[in-house]
Amino acid sequence: MEVLSVTINDGVLKRSELGSDRTNKDKKSMKHVLKGDLVYNPMFMWKGASGISSYEGITSADYIVLKSKENVNSIFFSQLFQTEKSLNKFKNYSQGSLLERLRLMYPQFSDIKMYAPSYKEQEKIANFLTFVDNKIELLEKKFNAYLDFKKYLMQQIFAQKLRIVCIKI
Repeated sequence: MEVLSVTINDGVLKRSELGSDRTNKDKKSMKHVLKGDLVYNPMFMWKGASGISSYEGITSADYIVLKSKENVNSIFFSQLFQTEKSLNKFKNYSQGSLLERLRLMYPQFSDIKMYAPSYKEQEKIANFLTFVDNKIELLEKKFNAYLDFKKYLMQQIFAQKLRIVCIKI
């Protein structure tokens, strides 16, 4: 099975996508993750290290894997968990003597009270935010294509393979 990791900025990714060759030799102790599960890293939950898995795979036994319940939209909660208010709650409920050692283990996580609208409203919010995320992703791809094109033009211009001519009208 694919080994998965939880990142602060990008949620759950395949470890192979991260360019990491670290593998846990004892894969028996790893947790099984299904597509759609919400996974978080207790060490960095207060920094936003959580996300919904787009893959089935296995992950570190240190991670917490949350399975969806009926009338709970995991996409809604994944987005909610990234808000500043939620991150502050996670930090307040985390335990540890130093900032670097804060951990939000499941017993403390399960004590956190969060407002959740009806399932229908959760779905609407999740669909809207997913639409916005997809739009941002498309714009980022377009932006990166323009950057690549600029680099190409610069290489051509400075190698004197392309000349810029100004014409007065």
